[in-house]
Amino acid sequence: MLLNRETLPQDHVYLIRGYGEGYIDINQERFRQSLILSPKVLHRHWEPCQTGDLSIESFSIALQLDPAILLIGTGPSGTFLTPSLLAEIMGQHIGVDVMDTPSACRTYNILAADGRSVVAALLMP
Repeated sequence: MLLNRETLPQDHVYLIRGYGEGYIDINQERFRQSLILSPKVLHRHWEPCQTGDLSIESFSIALQLDPAILLIGTGPSGTFLTPSLLAEIMGQHIGVDVMDTPSACRTYNILAADGRSVVAALLMP
C-alpha cells in the first residue's frame, strides 16, 4: 500500500524544477527529505536517509510503481549499493542506475519528459 502519496491528473507530470544543498523542488513545492517520485506519483516521506539504510524492503514503494528504470540518488556524492541489493532489484527485470542525487534529478527529468516509465528514489541526508 502506498502511503503519503499524491497522484496527479493524467495531463500533469511531476517534474523536478530545482535542487541544491539539502532540497529538491518538485513542481511548485520544496522538499528537504528523502522521497520517491514518478511522473504521476509522489511519495513524500521515504524513510532512508543514507545508502546504509537501504534494503530491498525500502524499495517496495518504488517497485510497486512497476518502473522500467529505477534511478537511485545517493545524496550529494555518488556511492555504491551492495551487489546483493542491486541483484535483488535487477532480478525483478528493472533497470537500475545509481548516482548522486543531483545527477538523478537531471536524469529523471529527461526520462520523464520522454514519457519513459521511470521512478526516482532520492536520498536526502
